[in-house]
Amino acid sequence: FQARITITGGAGDASRSRPVDQDTEVAPGDTIEVRFSSDLQSAAIQ
Repeated sequence: FQARITITGGAGDASRSRPVDQDTEVAPGDTIEVRFSSDLQSAAIQ
């Protein structure tokens, strides 16, 4: 499977959304969204 991962900032950075690479830092309150290429399953983790 291939997955596309997006991190969206919390309350203070509502419009912040960025692509993810190996060195991406996640801050408290960020939402991590994972979408799989098959579209069979996707998840959002807070």
